[in-house]
Amino acid sequence: MKLYLDYKTTRRFAILLKYIPDTVKEISASVAFTQDDTLMKLCDKKKIHLDWWGLFNADISSKIEIVKEAIKSPYIKFYPFAELFHSKLIWFHGYGVYIGSHNLTQNAMYHNVETGVFIPENELTEEHKTEIEQYFSFLSDNSIPATIEDAELMEKYIQETKIENERRKNRQGNGGYGK
Repeated sequence: MKLYLDYKTTRRFAILLKYIPDTVKEISASVAFTQDDTLMKLCDKKKIHLDWWGLFNADISSKIEIVKEAIKSPYIKFYPFAELFHSKLIWFHGYGVYIGSHNLTQNAMYHNVETGVFIPENELTEEHKTEIEQYFSFLSDNSIPATIEDAELMEKYIQETKIENERRKNRQGNGGYGK
């Protein structure tokens, strides 16, 4: 087991993502916030199958541009969760599992104080592997992969939500009376 205690210039999580071995052909990622496309680009470039579960709501917890690009890839499936999703677990099948506080954001990878552990595959017991498989089975059973049409509808929803929020602010700024 390796500790990933990232602070100042120690950025082990970013290095983990950058140097995924070529032997990894499948990744299951359960990460709430995605504002950085490093993992998605890497999977697309190396032709790694990625099942990615992420929080997706009007607060743009998973950036729509990244979601749309990921959906276009033949190697990536995005499974959105609308609420109650705060996970940070990435299973690099055949290599190991990361569990920690990192989201897939620039801040998490390069600026924040973050913590986690990486457990190499050979250190995972059969019980651990079964629990991880059950966890991802639960996610799979409770979600469906998004399509490009879904992403376009999500983008429209985000825009409409922004417009409605702006109208609400304007009404409140006018003493509750809008135009």
